Amino acid sequence: MKKLLALIVLGLMLVSNVFAATVEDFKCTPKKTSQKEQAKKDLNFRLISTQSEKQKFVTYNNKDDVAMAWIYNEEFLKQKMKITGYKSYTEWTTYEFNDYLPEEYTVTNYVMTERKKDGRLLLAGSVVMTSEYYHKEFSELEKLRNEHKNNEEKYFKMFKKDTSRIYKHYEQRWNSQIKYAKIAWDCNKQ
Repeated sequence: MKKLLALIVLGLMLVSNVFAATVEDFKCTPKKTSQKEQAKKDLNFRLISTQSEKQKFVTYNNKDDVAMAWIYNEEFLKQKMKITGYKSYTEWTTYEFNDYLPEEYTVTNYVMTERKKDGRLLLAGSVVMTSEYYHKEFSELEKLRNEHKNNEEKYFKMFKKDTSRIYKHYEQRWNSQIKYAKIAWDCNKQ
């Protein structure tokens, strides 16, 4: 009986730790590039674990979750994407107004890579113009999603779907050759 009780207690302890969030903080400073547009300010963000190993929430300056990042490890990069030389590749997409392009609605795709040889972290952002219409659409999706923050599973599913919608919009805009900017930061994990 004692063994059974000990197993139950151990099982409960393990289950409660499975969903304990891990947090990674990053501080990034603008990197000079040959591009016309340059990152003008530091970008500090946090990656917070989710119920999936492949996705993490992204927050800026301790705000609510602003994006969902996809995490690709070295094995995936080699086998599926045929990319070598990197330990990890983290990607997320956001929407904003008056951030990188003055007085413009934009969608930004971020990619953070960690080099295998020296562990250097580089964050690159590709910014494309969008319209007020899409900015409002994405804001409404976020508002609806946030109504379900107390239901972890539903919130996660909605966030994943919303993130895919924003990324697809980014891809369409990028492929249409509209005004864009490429910017970069050097990052350090805190």
